[in-house]
Amino acid sequence: MTIKVKVAAEIREPIKVAFAVATNVAQITRWAEIKEVRKLSSNPVRAGTTFQLLTHIGGEDRLVDCKVTTFEPNRQFVYVSGGLASSEVVMEFQPAAHSCTLNYTVSITANTFIELLIRGDVERRAKADVARLVKLIEAS
Repeated sequence: MTIKVKVAAEIREPIKVAFAVATNVAQITRWAEIKEVRKLSSNPVRAGTTFQLLTHIGGEDRLVDCKVTTFEPNRQFVYVSGGLASSEVVMEFQPAAHSCTLNYTVSITANTFIELLIRGDVERRAKADVARLVKLIEAS
């Protein structure tokens, strides 16, 4: 089964600023419900970069291995993870005059039991994470 959540947000900053903040893997804990980030690859972030996230979902802490699969500056950032549930996070940026739009999609594939445990968390967290990310970008 797959859970897919899409969240769109307007950001009152230029796309270059928004993309730089959103794709700074080391700073994910500043906007996402993630306890810790362990970057495994050297800088700069690009396709192939690997990192681990320590998250609390489904009632327990989980260490998740992640890999950046797409890094197109000021356009798209995608990373995937594996484990009991595999996931893909897609951030697509569209420019406007002095702002931009972020289209954030998280897709999680898991067995039915895991899906029942995490579905509500995934939807709530995606919306809250994007709201915090927008605030962080606009404060930078």
